[in-house]
Amino acid sequence: MKEKELSLREKELRLIEKEQLKKDDEIKVKEQELRLVEQELELKNKKQLKKDDEIKVKEEELRSAEHVLKLREKELKFKELEQQKIKDQKKQEQKKLEDQKIKKWEDKFDQELKLKEEEESIKFEQIKKKEQEAKNTKWEDKLDQDLKLKEEEESVKFEESKQNKQEEISPKEDLISTLENFETDHNKKN
Repeated sequence: MKEKELSLREKELRLIEKEQLKKDDEIKVKEQELRLVEQELELKNKKQLKKDDEIKVKEEELRSAEHVLKLREKELKFKELEQQKIKDQKKQEQKKLEDQKIKKWEDKFDQELKLKEEEESIKFEQIKKKEQEAKNTKWEDKLDQDLKLKEEEESVKFEESKQNKQEEISPKEDLISTLENFETDHNKKN
């Protein structure tokens, strides 16, 4: 019986050993799987780090590009401001020239106007003088006419008084005297 027990015990021990070996194998497989998982994780980590580095590089490139763009924008703005200044200066100079031309033209126009006014004034004075002279001549003519009329009236009065005196003398002489007066008047009028 002892042998049987021993044999059973051996069998039992072998079974336990087998089970232990099987468990060891399983543990080894699990360890291998774990190592594989760890390796995969490590690879993933490395890939992620590489991606992170690439992203950082790209971000840096973007920042650099943005900086360059800002510098270009500033440069462009500066150039635009300079061009605007030059444009404004040219405009001011042109306006100044135009103002000077306008002033010159206005002065010339004022001078011409003054000259024309002076000429008009001289012409007006000459016309006034001529009119005055004409008035004076008319007045003198009128005086001459009035004088002639008075002389004629005096002559007629004289003749009439003469006639009145001669009426007393004779009708024949009267007729002669009237004829003479008529001829004298007629000649004076002609």
